[in-house]
Formats: sequence, C-alpha cells, structure tokens
Amino acid sequence: QNRVLEIEALLYEWDFDTSDGEFLPDQSGIGLLTPTHTYDTPGEYTAALQVTDTDVDVSTISDASVTITPNQETVALNALGDSWVDRALTGANHGTEKRLRVQSESSANNRTLIMFDLSSIPAGAEVDSAILKLFVLQVPDEVRTYGMHRVTSFWEESGVTWSTQPTVASNYTDTADTLDATGWMDWDVTPDVGGMVSGTVAHWGRLIEDANEYDINSGVGRTEYASRERETEDLRPILEISYHLP
Repeated sequence: QNRVLEIEALLYEWDFDTSDGEFLPDQSGIGLLTPTHTYDTPGEYTAALQVTDTDVDVSTISDASVTITPNQETVALNALGDSWVDRALTGANHGTEKRLRVQSESSANNRTLIMFDLSSIPAGAEVDSAILKLFVLQVPDEVRTYGMHRVTSFWEESGVTWSTQPTVASNYTDTADTLDATGWMDWDVTPDVGGMVSGTVAHWGRLIEDANEYDINSGVGRTEYASRERETEDLRPILEISYHLP
C-alpha cells in the first residue's frame, strides 16, 4: 500500500535486479520516475521498470542491463631504487648515476634493475593494471626487443654489480620494442604487481635486458633511460597502478 503515488495517472515501479526471473518492485523504487539505487557488489544486473496506467489498469514493463564497476584508484609511484650492471666491468656499481642502460654487445651487455615501494596500495586490493614507464634519453641504432623479468632475490641500489646481480624469474613478464626517438617506453607488469600486492610473490623489483644478448654487433648501440636521480622529476621512472577494493 505504498504504491499510491501517481503522476498523471501513471504508476512507476522499479525492480533493480530481476536475476530471479520475476518482477518484484523494490520499496525504494515505487512511485518514483527517477529513483536512485546502490548495488552492494560490482557485477552485471538487469533493472526493470513497470509503468501502470491506473485509469485503465494496463501495465508495460521495460528492462535494461546495468554494469556496476568497482571504485578504482590510480596511483603513480616513483622508484625506490634503480641501477644498471655492466658485463665489461663486473665489479662496478652504478646506483647513483642519472642514466640507466640496456645494451647487447658480446662482452659488454648492460642490464637495468628497478624497484618500487608498493606499501601505499591497501591490503586486500585487487590490481587491475600496472604499467612500468621509463623515459628514453638515447635510442639504439636499430630496433631491439627488451624483456622484463621479475626479480626473485635481494639486491641493493648502492651495491649491486654484474657479479652480484639478483636472480630472476625464467620467463619475461613483458617485452617491448625500443623507440626510434626519445619518449616513454613501457611494459605491462600487472601479473607481477598483483602477486606482490597479494603477497603470493616476493617484491624485489624487475630486471630489463636485451632479449638477444651477446649479439656480436658493436654498431647496435644501447638505450639509456632517465634514472630516479635525474634532476627533471617528470622524466624519472614511474609505475602506474590502478586497483580496487573488492
């Protein structure tokens, strides 16, 4: 008996979720032309509106699909530590330098290491996407493919060398082709970050290498990226993460 509100002899009744296959008006949707409704969980729903002409007691029902997406947050994290290692100088540390290097050359391969602090992501969050971005300062002489590994053991920015570089997962998380001009180069690291946030994998960062190391071709050149020590903050490494709380 809450269905007494009529607008020009029309009675409006809403069922915001007809998943049970039956039209059962919700109390919050009776007698309102433009009601509001809050769904408890994300998902796909079907909402239905029944309009009754009370003068002749004739009703019509129309429905529509409703998609409820999670409340998503996006953050851009700065690097906690980065460095690069050099096969030609196996004991050298480059943790304080303003450039990171990746290179394939028979006895002078270079690899980049980078780590981000994920502590600002709430416990229990589900990661929807994670993109690691490095700004290219110098491009190689020909297009190369760089692969990104998840690091599986401890390393320190101020101490890592070619000889002490950490272990990595056997497969690449993602690969990307080098640019032909300066700009942002990125890798999709969503699976890694999702595992790190959930605690199913250890968080020791990532290693980037040429997918065809040891090419005997001194003319290939190398790629150089801005490190976290770069004076221009807008060029420093970034990890963009979008997540939601279930």
